[in-house]
Amino acid sequence: VSQEVIEKKKEIDNEAENKVKDLRKDADEIIKQSRLDLLFIMDITNSMDTYLNQAKNGILDMIKEIQTNCAGIEIYLGFIGYKDFSDLDFGEEYINLEFTKDYENIKKNIEFVQAEGGGDIPEDLCGALSLALNKNWSGKSRFAILVTDSPCHGEKYHDLKGEQGDNYPNGDREGRNIEEYIQSFSKNEISLYCLKIN
Repeated sequence: VSQEVIEKKKEIDNEAENKVKDLRKDADEIIKQSRLDLLFIMDITNSMDTYLNQAKNGILDMIKEIQTNCAGIEIYLGFIGYKDFSDLDFGEEYINLEFTKDYENIKKNIEFVQAEGGGDIPEDLCGALSLALNKNWSGKSRFAILVTDSPCHGEKYHDLKGEQGDNYPNGDREGRNIEEYIQSFSKNEISLYCLKIN
């Protein structure tokens, strides 16, 4: 009888251990699903000067609304402020804030953004998307919101001519392909929303 009791106890212990493992696995999956990664990608060249305050306020309002409506979800915010090749050639770097739960720090950085630089009307969108794809996307829900008033380089993407033309009419200076970047967002399960300001 005692041997049967011992065997039964082992069986119960094994079942309990397996259930604990399953619960841990489920808990890890729930934690992963409860994280939301939200990245703002914004054109911060001179042409955005007229709209910059509205764009910044819109982003800050969106952050506030997400905080209110997504209680219980870990929200990680990131920000990229990009310009153009002429700015990079002068040694400027794009603003590239990594994902953080420190909302106040993100807000302060966005509030201090100034519209400067650029050159021709198209901007280095490939450079911005490259920075975005290289971020540490860890949430189950992943969103990137692009805010700009200008297209990327390459005359096949716009009809700008003459003085308002494109210094790189054949496309990105580095030979990068915008379609490939957009496909990479899809492959990495990142929803990309584009807001054109005009």
